[in-house]
Amino acid sequence: MQYEGSGDVFFTFYKGDTILDTMPTKDDTELTFERAECDKGASIVWNFKKWEPMITNLKESKTKCKLYFAQNVANDYFERLAEKDTATLAYDDTNDKNLRYIGKEVNNYIDIGDRYSGDVYRGYMYENNKNFYRKFSTLSSCSSDSVYHYNCEKIHSSGEPILWRIIGVMNDISVLYDNKLINLENLVKIIRAEDIGEWTWDSSRTGINSGYGINEWSQADIMTTLNYETYWSKTSGQCYDGSRDSQTSCDFINNGFSESAKEKLAKIRWNTGTFSSNNNAGWFPNAAYQAERSSNNGKGKCNDTYDCNDKVERTTTWDGYIGLMYPSDYGYAVGGDVRNSCLATSMHDWGYKRTDCRDNDWLYPGKSQWLITPIPYSIYAFYVFNLVSDGSIDHESAFNKRYVYPTAYLKSSIKIKESSASDYGSSGNPFVIES
Repeated sequence: MQYEGSGDVFFTFYKGDTILDTMPTKDDTELTFERAECDKGASIVWNFKKWEPMITNLKESKTKCKLYFAQNVANDYFERLAEKDTATLAYDDTNDKNLRYIGKEVNNYIDIGDRYSGDVYRGYMYENNKNFYRKFSTLSSCSSDSVYHYNCEKIHSSGEPILWRIIGVMNDISVLYDNKLINLENLVKIIRAEDIGEWTWDSSRTGINSGYGINEWSQADIMTTLNYETYWSKTSGQCYDGSRDSQTSCDFINNGFSESAKEKLAKIRWNTGTFSSNNNAGWFPNAAYQAERSSNNGKGKCNDTYDCNDKVERTTTWDGYIGLMYPSDYGYAVGGDVRNSCLATSMHDWGYKRTDCRDNDWLYPGKSQWLITPIPYSIYAFYVFNLVSDGSIDHESAFNKRYVYPTAYLKSSIKIKESSASDYGSSGNPFVIES
């Protein structure tokens, strides 16, 4: 047991309102830690790895703490579900043995309490034989936009749930409480079911990396949008949409992240490492998983005068709430009869040599989207991984516009409501979090 302060403490253990004789063990598959209450100003965070409390601000003797344990926590729910559903739930081959949804058609939608606070409209533009779109909070703002004003239509109504999808249960995630690292917990990882538009990953002024951005997530423009600015605060403003710090208006008033949804998220330590080189022949899902957790960064030994002259310190971890999915998340979502052979194929080849891999992967959206992971080049410091519209993963300049799918982790205390409905988890009947 870990203490911070002086004094002593007396524990009482609860399951609901019932007092337990002893504290449940880590091997108890029916109960898991839910919350704690202490008097005299003391507080507790739970170390799931060591299965013990860490007591902070302990200043007085005879401090009393109540530890509550509960059933049906989200990660346990899906692990029990995996015992019955082996077609769309599988453990990966990493050392962490994460549980993931796999295959093309999976019922993994979840309602986390996020709601559209007003109607959402979508307008289009046509360029290079492709349709591009942007979302607006009013029909008039869509119709009057100078670029995306074609075929404006309402796509969501006020009060409608903003659905997310479950990537899986990720083990040994480093979680922060009050900005203190308390490791490690098993958490449900989610990704927004619908993109929030096309935006740059990062941009920079003309004299920095030729204006093409900096491939360091901790300062990336899209990170700021997701965690501090317009998306996080449900406001409108300016967002980056091109090279040399180009910006345009963005509107997340009706489809940004709500306060009730924020309460469901864990603040975690994300892995932002990468491969040691840009050799795409080795971009297997397992290799990507290891690279993401490595000490390699996106700048590497790059030293070019124009395209690699930023002075930003590179990191391989970042603490925050909302990120993007990893290359390995995409790779490990493949299912069906081709799963094993696809896991042994570089994801760079999924777009033309092995289209059967992308066609059996529910995380393939059929359009290009940003990933969180940078990629090193010898003379460029602005390349980032991108899931290409053809189903491959490849490098992309950070200033380009690609679709953004916010990704996050639910708190370990989150519980899923039970249901016997055969379509539970579908878009029409999503998993629901207990209030």
